[in-house]
Amino acid sequence: QRPDAQAMFEGLNTMLPAFLAGANFLLHSAGWLESGLVASYTKYLLDIAGQIESDEAEFMFNDPASPALVLDPSDESARYVLMPLRV
Repeated sequence: QRPDAQAMFEGLNTMLPAFLAGANFLLHSAGWLESGLVASYTKYLLDIAGQIESDEAEFMFNDPASPALVLDPSDESARYVLMPLRV
């Protein structure tokens, strides 16, 4: 699994102002679409997918505005929470 060019470009454009302002370290950055009107969760999902050891994952949703719980079927102790981003 690899991020596509659009995800890379959006991530770069999101992090670039922080680096230009003098930040030495950024842990993560969500990609922005349409000048910040919409956010992309591509990188968050790829981070979770990189940690899951099996070929499958279980996603548990309540509604679009609530956090999602991601479970790894091969590791019962692994739980990942994907928080919604309100812009």
